[in-house]
Amino acid sequence: MKKYPAYKERRDWVKEIPSEWDAIKFKFVANIETGSTPPKVDNSNYEGGNILFVKPDELNGFTPIIDSKEKITKKALENSRLIKEFSLLTCAIGTIGKFGIAGSNCITNQQINSFTFNPEKINPKFGVYSFIASEDEQWKNSTTNVVAIINKTSQSRIFIPYPSLREQHSIVRFLDYKTGQIDRFIASRQKQIELLKEQKAGIINKAVTKGIDQNVKLKASGIGWIGDIPEHWEIWKIKHTSYIKGRIGWDGLRSDEFFENEYAFLVTGTDFINGTVNWKTCYQITKERYLQDKHIQLREDDLLITKDGTIGKTAVVKGLKGFASLNSGVFVVRPLRKYKSDFLYFILNSNVFTQFINITTTGTTILHLYQNVFEIFEFTIPPIDEQQAIIDYINKETSTIDTLITKYQKQIDLMQEYRTSLISQAVTGKIDVRGWEAKKKENQYGSEERPLSIAAEN
Repeated sequence: MKKYPAYKERRDWVKEIPSEWDAIKFKFVANIETGSTPPKVDNSNYEGGNILFVKPDELNGFTPIIDSKEKITKKALENSRLIKEFSLLTCAIGTIGKFGIAGSNCITNQQINSFTFNPEKINPKFGVYSFIASEDEQWKNSTTNVVAIINKTSQSRIFIPYPSLREQHSIVRFLDYKTGQIDRFIASRQKQIELLKEQKAGIINKAVTKGIDQNVKLKASGIGWIGDIPEHWEIWKIKHTSYIKGRIGWDGLRSDEFFENEYAFLVTGTDFINGTVNWKTCYQITKERYLQDKHIQLREDDLLITKDGTIGKTAVVKGLKGFASLNSGVFVVRPLRKYKSDFLYFILNSNVFTQFINITTTGTTILHLYQNVFEIFEFTIPPIDEQQAIIDYINKETSTIDTLITKYQKQIDLMQEYRTSLISQAVTGKIDVRGWEAKKKENQYGSEERPLSIAAEN
């Protein structure tokens, strides 16, 4: 892509913009509001309501939000701000930069700031793309103690490039086309990954419940989420075979006590990758903090499972060099008898555990895995040598699947980076898209120039 003929410097995050462009703060082109939650004690705020009540977990990018888990009544609007359709909804606590688009009039909770753009001053879609491009600046303007927070005042003061409305329309047309191609490619790869995961799950499910001997005699397990099992296998509860501990609290630990080079690793669920701990992403803590709780000091081959947020995410501690402890949100599970950690890891990644969760939560959305619930989980236990044979079999049969999943995920990551870069280049004027037209001749990737080759060849 060509560049503009001349640029002028700026002292904000944009650094420079085309000479004929201006820059403007968000507050001059959008009305920014922070949401609120109608009192739960007043049932008339919710019963029979049909107005969307949007929360951060419902923000899903450019796909318009047309439904929500909770809804409110007109009465609740007496003390709430109605957000107009097509407004930009942004997460202001935690995942700064996560966004969604209101598919109808709605309200949001207090974790979301909404941008209602003035179409006479800015193309609303250009406003959204500018928000995406300014993500680093959003983080820079947030305050961080335990969790990142950005208020509407800080967001309103952020500058964005401001070309003419006509040029904004050209940039939006270009980005809609290009990001549409990218999103279709990503969606295709994500579907392939899901199919591969289903294939892998099938291999694991059969191996951990029926074994790998096709001629073995089966017996009824008597457990709804297990079914028939080999005659010589046993069934035990987690609490009778395992050491289980989790961090109750951090005794005032703040995020500014997380370091890059300290005494001990601090493991969270976000550090789990492909069933192991990614030590490179772990923060570290002081010796004093590490010694505060000996019950969660980690050992090689410990099994870890998340108990908050995305529950049931697992990893086995491998390659531990030095000391490590747990953040809240994760259980450490250590075998005391009967089984290997790697075998239980596969159990917890099978339908056996998924069905247990579904049954014990009676269809409700589970946000926390309580220890007293996890402890009663019953699972199959073959003899130790047979466990090792099953572990070896699963690893062998799923290795090609894992390789493909890793390859496709890398492609997705690269394309997401490319999309972010392309948006930033277009809205800041690093590339000149005036007069751009889509290619008429299209191939499987959506265009003749095949912009997806970055991912497709990796």
